Amino acid sequence: MQQTTEEGSGDFTLEADSPEAAAAILNRAWKVAMAEGSSLVRLPDGQVQLIERTDIIARRVSFLLLDERGEEVRAVTPPNGHAH
Repeated sequence: MQQTTEEGSGDFTLEADSPEAAAAILNRAWKVAMAEGSSLVRLPDGQVQLIERTDIIARRVSFLLLDERGEEVRAVTPPNGHAH
């Protein structure tokens, strides 16, 4: 498994009952964009931002042992060193 952490940003103005409620709206819109393979985040009120990934913050590779159902059993370290 390789995990890459990327950074990008966009500005939205929301009215919500709390910061957490606003974050939930943004999170739903972001998940829809990711599912579509798009960088365009669209809010229900019509706001749209292009969230381009500008920087790779970190990259990590790990190896996982899976059972016959594809469930993770444990992490595996190669004999020649550590996975990073």
